Amino acid sequence: MGDIKVMAGDFEVRTLENALGKKTKLPGDIEKIDIAKKLLTRIKRSYNDYEELFIVDANTGLVEISTNPGFIGDNKSYDPYFTVPLETKEIYIKDIYYSKTLYRPQMTLSLPVYCFEHNTHIIGVLVARINLDESLFKLLDNRIGLGETGETLIVNKDVFALNELCWHNDAPLNLQITAEPAVNAAQGETGIAITEDYRNEEVMAAYTFIPRTGWGFVCKQDLHELNTPICTLVKNFVFLLGLSILAVIIIVFWVVKRITIPIVDINSDAKKIKGGDYSVRIHVNSRDELASLAGSINEMTTSIKSRAATQKGLQIFQKP
Repeated sequence: MGDIKVMAGDFEVRTLENALGKKTKLPGDIEKIDIAKKLLTRIKRSYNDYEELFIVDANTGLVEISTNPGFIGDNKSYDPYFTVPLETKEIYIKDIYYSKTLYRPQMTLSLPVYCFEHNTHIIGVLVARINLDESLFKLLDNRIGLGETGETLIVNKDVFALNELCWHNDAPLNLQITAEPAVNAAQGETGIAITEDYRNEEVMAAYTFIPRTGWGFVCKQDLHELNTPICTLVKNFVFLLGLSILAVIIIVFWVVKRITIPIVDINSDAKKIKGGDYSVRIHVNSRDELASLAGSINEMTTSIKSRAATQKGLQIFQKP
C-alpha cells in the first residue's frame, strides 16, 4: 500500500489537473500525460506485483492513462474502486473478484489523487490491479516449515477460498469451505482447533480474521504428520530404555559374577582348611578386597600349618 501512496503523491501525477478530462488536449497536456504514463510503466516493470496501473479522471470516470493501452477510454464511473475513494478520500481495497476481461481472480487498490497546487480537490483516482500470482498467492504458496501436508489459505466473508489450494483445483472463488477454522475466521474469530479440513482430513489449524481486508486466514497441517515426530520420539525412547535395561542387566551380571565366583572359591577352600588340609592356597586374580582377604587366609593357613608342625614335633620329642 505504501507504493501506491507514493505514486499518487508523485509530482508527475499530481500536475495532471489541467490535462485530464479534455476532449482536445494541448501539446503541454499531452506531454504531462506522456510523462505520467512513463512513470506508471516504469513502476510496473520494476515491480511484478502490479498487473496494471491506470488513472481515472475524477470528473468523467474515464481511464485517461494506463499501462495497458487497450483500457484507455473505458468507463469506470460505476466501479467501487472509483466511487469509494472519491467518497471516503481514503485508500480502497476491492476484494478479490473474478475479472471478466482477464479471466482470472483479480484484486485492486485505489486511492484519490489530489491537485498539486492546492492539495484540496481530487483530480483523479489511481488504480492498481494486483498480480496475485506474483504477490499474495506466491506468499501463501510458501510452505516452508509446514511439512508435506501443511498449507495456508484465505477466505472471504462468504467463506469462498481466495487462493489456490494444494488439494483442490481451481479453488479461488469457486470452493466454499465449510470447515470450522475457515468459517470461524470469516466471522471474525481467532483460535486454534483440531478438526477436519475441506478434504475431511483431521488437522490442527490456527485461524484469525484480517480486519483491513475482511478475510479469514487459516494455517493448517495434517494431525498425523504433526504426531509423527512425537511417535518417533516415543519409539526412540522405548528403544533406548530397553537398551539401557539390557546394558544394566549385563553389567550387574558381570559384577555379580566377578564377586560371587571368588567368594564361592574362598568358601570352598576355607572348608578344606577347616578339614585340616593346610596345603590349600586360595588364588584370586584381582587386586581388590577379595584378593586381600584371600591373602590373609593364605597367611593364616601357613601360620596354622607351621604351628601344627611345631606342635607335632614337640609331641614326638616328649614321647619316652
